[in-house]
Amino acid sequence: MNQPQKNNSQTTDIRQKHINAIRQRLKQKREEYCKTRSDKNILGPGAIHNYLKENYHVYTSQTTIQNFFSNSDGIQKIDISAVLAMCDWWGCDPSEILAFPDQSSFSTSNSYKQTPHQQLLLDTSYNGKFHCYFFKISGTDSSFNTPYPYSLKKREDLIKGIITFNIDPDNGSKAYFEYKQLVHQFQKPDEIKVKRCTCFPMESTLNHNIYLDFVDQDGRFYYIFFNHQVFINGPLYFRIGGMITESSEHDNGPFFQKIVLFHERPDDSQDDLIRGLLNTNPYNYLLDERELERLAATDTDIKKFWDNYKDLLAPRKREIYFFNETLITKESGYLSEYDAKKTLIKLRHHSYSQNQIIIGRDEDAHRIARRMQNPKDIEHDDYQ
Repeated sequence: MNQPQKNNSQTTDIRQKHINAIRQRLKQKREEYCKTRSDKNILGPGAIHNYLKENYHVYTSQTTIQNFFSNSDGIQKIDISAVLAMCDWWGCDPSEILAFPDQSSFSTSNSYKQTPHQQLLLDTSYNGKFHCYFFKISGTDSSFNTPYPYSLKKREDLIKGIITFNIDPDNGSKAYFEYKQLVHQFQKPDEIKVKRCTCFPMESTLNHNIYLDFVDQDGRFYYIFFNHQVFINGPLYFRIGGMITESSEHDNGPFFQKIVLFHERPDDSQDDLIRGLLNTNPYNYLLDERELERLAATDTDIKKFWDNYKDLLAPRKREIYFFNETLITKESGYLSEYDAKKTLIKLRHHSYSQNQIIIGRDEDAHRIARRMQNPKDIEHDDYQ
């Protein structure tokens, strides 16, 4: 007669243990994420409530959130949508958070991915938050409406994001990537979309490059890599690397661009220098004279450069100036080495060069390659 009550009691006990396990795991993830933020108030019940509502359209009361993170073991209900949203926000695996209490947790050390050729990044000098910059991948870009009459049309708008490394030799390292972009909406106001993703930072044991393999909530991948520099006297202060992702154009082809990381966020007035650092051709310059004159009229660094090196550049002038930066850097007496280098970096962005390389978007290459491999079959060839 009492057996059903015993079964019900056992079922309730299992559910309660499962709920408590979920809450405890997410509490730990919140603490880990909190260490990466300078503003700790973002993780209070009110702030979490507002964030979930605005970014995930999950409407959970502040009381429910406060109870979820309380020390009580008697909370009998949880909002699964809120749990999944917080997993995405804090970059944790839902299968780890939602596992049964008696299941072994998902290994944060990611040991199954480690091979003799790659291992988790364990260098604590890379620990912390870094400000990253790259050119806009998709969304609304002001350069779509900006003509470049004297140089190649380039992306103009910088994306300013955050990459955070949580280096933990004991429990496993993780990396978090977050940025915002302005997205055009058809017949609606443009909206700001927040992109977030996480990965395990890996290091090659052969060439000591660091690899970050991110995938955001919309399925876009970001493969970021740079060489591992050992910092003996302090933490990482600057890295420049490459990023491969996919374009938002009709063919969604892969494309490459540079990405830079700073320990301290540069002032917005340094954006012109950052654009130059991101240019893919850092040494040779092809500049139209009218473009140089236009820039000199608005930038004091470039004006000083133009006034001092105009005669030196004159023999290189055809329709455009074509020179290697060593022509400038080997000279002395005009500008200091620092000022000359700084201005050259600014000029990179205005040179005939690209700051994003789309891979595979070359119809002629496909047509030529087809004939290269089958030169006798021209019946299906659209070349005349």
